[in-house]
Amino acid sequence: MEYYYAGCVEALEADDEQITAVVEGTEDYDVLIELDRGKVLDMECTCPYAGGGENCKHMAAVLYAWEQGGSPKPVASKEVQAAYVQLKACVEGADEGLVRRTLTDLLWQDDKARLRFLAEAQPERSPELAREVSAMVDDIVDRYMEDGYIDYYEADGFIGELDDILTNEVDPRLDHGKDREAFDISCCVFLALDEVEMDDSDGGITVIANHCRSVWETILERADESLRREIFDWLMEQCGGEIIDYLEDFCEDTLMRCFDTPEELKEILACEQSALDRAMQRGADKWGYNFPARRYAMNCIRLMERMGAPDEAIEDYVRRYWQLEDVRKYYIEKLRQAGDWEAVVRVLEESIQLADQRRGRAVDYHMQLKDAFAELGWKDKYQQKLWEIVTDIAPADLGVYHEYRDLFDPEDWPGERERLFATLPKGAGLAALYADEGLYDRVLKLVLDVDSFYLMRAHETELLKRYPDQVLDMYAREIKWAARNTADRSTYQQWVQTLQHMREMPGGEKVVEEIVAAWRVQYKRRSAMMDELNALY
Repeated sequence: MEYYYAGCVEALEADDEQITAVVEGTEDYDVLIELDRGKVLDMECTCPYAGGGENCKHMAAVLYAWEQGGSPKPVASKEVQAAYVQLKACVEGADEGLVRRTLTDLLWQDDKARLRFLAEAQPERSPELAREVSAMVDDIVDRYMEDGYIDYYEADGFIGELDDILTNEVDPRLDHGKDREAFDISCCVFLALDEVEMDDSDGGITVIANHCRSVWETILERADESLRREIFDWLMEQCGGEIIDYLEDFCEDTLMRCFDTPEELKEILACEQSALDRAMQRGADKWGYNFPARRYAMNCIRLMERMGAPDEAIEDYVRRYWQLEDVRKYYIEKLRQAGDWEAVVRVLEESIQLADQRRGRAVDYHMQLKDAFAELGWKDKYQQKLWEIVTDIAPADLGVYHEYRDLFDPEDWPGERERLFATLPKGAGLAALYADEGLYDRVLKLVLDVDSFYLMRAHETELLKRYPDQVLDMYAREIKWAARNTADRSTYQQWVQTLQHMREMPGGEKVVEEIVAAWRVQYKRRSAMMDELNALY
């Protein structure tokens, strides 16, 4: 709860439906927590870790602050003011020698404070002090990597110290026009990220890398030719395989965005081509992907476009790396924009063949191909492709199903629909198609045939209106089966919520009473379960 106790939870607001707050960290993160009768339904945070679908420490801090009634209260302002006035009076009345000795001792014990003081007091020593700051970064890495790995709980401290360097040493130098020193220190901080093995669940590496990139771009906006070239050479060096791919992306992105002379673009293209060659030699991963090669190839194509390369040269390059999916997608889009739909068809059909062993990748090509047939007015091919998609490629896609249905007159559709249904296996999204046609008797039969509680839940609203006894029976069987094994209190609470839901169904009150009565005998030794059942009755 370090964020809470550090007073980082701000702007906390809560009502019956949601909690919102801002949590201060290396950046300010917005947190939203949705509630239902006091229980958490969903949580969101703008931090990188939560962006991957995980719960983060910022969410935990907001929840804790809400439970405690808000952020920790600071010491009363009058007490703070009185203490400050007393200290100030003491310093002003103290012997000058004492003040100097005390200040010297304190600065000697705190390297960060010492360097900031010297930078202000002796600006002519700034370059020398910048080197000391860089050495301080090395010390930070050594200290945190003492055990060879920075775990989740230490990561915050490590990232925080690097951020302090950027905020207190780099940003002020930018403000005072000491761009070369700012660049040198930011590079040292950036490379420190490559030296460590750490649990980056909270996305701290991204925060620091983005800060460094922002520093570089600020400098490049006003740098003279000498410094600009120095930054260019350093970024090119990092893109030569010296650092991990993830960090290389930040250097590569800066090169692509900030350098645009013909000579610079030519050098960047050569660097990207070398990286592409290395990626092609390594080959695809075990899932058949080669993401680095796809990225490098597209960077090369964009650079060729910026350099004004002829269309023929770009097309030759595309053909050279035809096996890379992003390259083909680029070319398909280019043909589409040019209105060359027959060429689009040829490329899509070839792409389907290349993706044949990886079915999931081919779906998008099939979808585009049926659209191309429609654009060309090839009705037979369009209808044939729709049939193929709806019966085999993506049978649960209601959008394509509707497209296919729209090809038939209302009186002809029922017969065609039955032919289509007969082609599909039971597990191929039939329930969704039955429901779309309003055939809920078939939905129920399918649910019962495959005995799928999950499938019943997906169509519960309509099934409950028409077949309440069958829905209630499935709920009863499911919860009885679940209760065979002991569980934790939160699971028992979920069971009670399910029982409450069942009570609201026609005939549910009696069924739930029977289940609860049986449980009180059968599971009487499960004290937590009995406690939760008491909340029901």
